[in-house]
Amino acid sequence: MLRDSMPPKRDLLLPLAWMYAHLELPRYGYFLHFCGMNSQDAWRDALTVECRERFFGHRMRLDLGDFFQRIAWFFGCYGELDVLSAVSCVVRPGDECVDGGANIGLVTLHMAGCVGPSGLVHAFEPGPKPLERLRWHVERNRLAHVVVHAEGLSDEPATLEYKRPGFDNLANGTLGAVPERYGEAVFDRERVRVVRGDDVIDTRSDRPLFIKLDVEGFEHKALSGFRRAVESRSPAVLLEVNGEMLGANGSTPEAVHDELARLGYAAFALDRSGFRRRHRLFLHRLTRKQVGYEKDVLWLRPGTVHWTRAEPHMLDPDRHVYWRHVDLARQGINVG
Repeated sequence: MLRDSMPPKRDLLLPLAWMYAHLELPRYGYFLHFCGMNSQDAWRDALTVECRERFFGHRMRLDLGDFFQRIAWFFGCYGELDVLSAVSCVVRPGDECVDGGANIGLVTLHMAGCVGPSGLVHAFEPGPKPLERLRWHVERNRLAHVVVHAEGLSDEPATLEYKRPGFDNLANGTLGAVPERYGEAVFDRERVRVVRGDDVIDTRSDRPLFIKLDVEGFEHKALSGFRRAVESRSPAVLLEVNGEMLGANGSTPEAVHDELARLGYAAFALDRSGFRRRHRLFLHRLTRKQVGYEKDVLWLRPGTVHWTRAEPHMLDPDRHVYWRHVDLARQGINVG
């Protein structure tokens, strides 16, 4: 599976590391690092494997030479477990989901399992390489309730340049500006179509709607394209809030927060803990300033079905201190 550059003893530990990560045993991240998961050179010529997704049993095809697909192989699912927990927290059978920036479709698979055959999932992916694998996942698992859109999301229909900065990561594809730190390492340049979400989904449907946007700095534009849907359907909204990527594309985490706050939304950090099958998602209320220190933020509107579903997971800020804010305070960063 690996190149000869991987130390033999660590190569022998891989099956144990795979099981350890699947079970989410203590400090599994350190164990995976010790076993060489982060040694990109050792995995550059690794195999493409097929395996089962651990929550719903979907078939996955993963290129172990790609860093984030390799994490998915170790975990048995999409590597950002808090994102999957947020989907599970507020999505129910029969709901409708949008996976904006679906990449190869690992979050799409989880959404498809949560909504079931009576639900509906829209997966948007403009990148030709990840799109091919996304379609494989949907077709191989016979997910008739998943609609694949070979398009990106923005505030206006257009044709834009898609490009992928950095090495060995299909998830980095962006429609916007690339931060200067990537230099000349930009690949897979293609002209692709972008659409407004409001022009694709039914903005008047009474299905509960969940929108996830992870589009590498284009989140604010993509969100603006769902303005009618947000105003009429009050969806739960999960956004990546990467300050560097948003800044490269003319926005900030605070600007995203302000737009949703004007519509009555409250922001929550995702805090997932516990062993497999006993994990729990805790939702910490965030201020405007705190949003910029998170990777992914869940926005919910009080009085909606999603708020009711998520309410048992919300922690009282007067009684529970968020560990990440404690860590930032130790660094002398005031996020109050």
